[in-house]
Amino acid sequence: MKLRSWSLHPLAIPYVRKIAWAHSEDTVAPMLLLRLVAEDGSVGAAEAAVKPGWVGMSFRSMASALEDIFLPLAKSVDVLDETAFFLAAGRIPENTSAKGIVDTALWDLRSAVERRPLWQRWGGKNKAPLSWILTRQSPEIMAAEAAEMVGRYGFGEIKLKGGRGLETDLRTIRKVRAAAGSALRIYVDPNSDYDADETPAYLRALADEGVLAVEDPYALRPDARFELIQRESPLPIVVEAHAWSARDTELFCARGAQAVGLKPGRSGLSAAWEQARAAARSGCRVHAGFAGESAFGTLSTLQLAASLPGREHWLAAETSHFVMLREQITVVPIDIVDGSIEMPAVSSCAELVDWEKVERLSHRSIPG
Repeated sequence: MKLRSWSLHPLAIPYVRKIAWAHSEDTVAPMLLLRLVAEDGSVGAAEAAVKPGWVGMSFRSMASALEDIFLPLAKSVDVLDETAFFLAAGRIPENTSAKGIVDTALWDLRSAVERRPLWQRWGGKNKAPLSWILTRQSPEIMAAEAAEMVGRYGFGEIKLKGGRGLETDLRTIRKVRAAAGSALRIYVDPNSDYDADETPAYLRALADEGVLAVEDPYALRPDARFELIQRESPLPIVVEAHAWSARDTELFCARGAQAVGLKPGRSGLSAAWEQARAAARSGCRVHAGFAGESAFGTLSTLQLAASLPGREHWLAAETSHFVMLREQITVVPIDIVDGSIEMPAVSSCAELVDWEKVERLSHRSIPG
């Protein structure tokens, strides 16, 4: 079966407040929605964040890569072949997010053709647990937000954005626990804002606070220094920003990595599964990380998160931040109950998109 048509829909959905990430502040979430239509009329869709600091692409560069290279490539293959596009695109360097959005949309399209949701085909469960991400604010505000989100949505796990100095990070952890409950599971992401020399003491201090893991404490490399730091650490170091592929994952696992964060919203479902398999061969744990998803993009990422082996014993999926968006593009609300999302009873994620609303929200031209 071949593709009949495609369309691109650039969106910029406002947040309910300004979001302070590690190295930027956002008032809107820029994202690109891709819609694929097969010869039989089946529809698949996927979404990608369009932030140069995250994925190295703008709206115009991603649209050009898609229209000039990857969508024609997708049109040349059998869309029912689960590996054809992924293997062909893998022979073209760079453009990870452009490849990923097509790959994920093709998985969604195949689910529509087969009339069976992807998480079921992959042997997943019908509920996916989520964590909440506390972005950088004052320790007091972060603690108040933790209490609110735990109370409203039932989160049992929080990813806390650190990287503002050991004392500030420790004070934030303590205030969050005091506000949201001592049973709260916490892991910390300093976004590589420490250096390798100070990381061992940082890891020990956070372990003393009962932290589960630390993601990217410094600019990680799969080298002898990483191997030594992880071997002597009382905590798993989650490798995320520096592991975009199965090859990256293999290199880190060979150096003793204990955990890797997967981002199907950044690299596509096939690449994320390749990483998960590479990690499994070394006994390395994985979980689904945040990549700027809307509620629709969250459902796409959760196809994988709900299917990962051993997920009940490790970190939950991080894709809950869609609740900070003022609008969603799904026809029904996506509810978080007791810290989890129940997977919708639809064949493909594209079935849940309000395409009329997408047209209203879409830019008339690709913005720069």
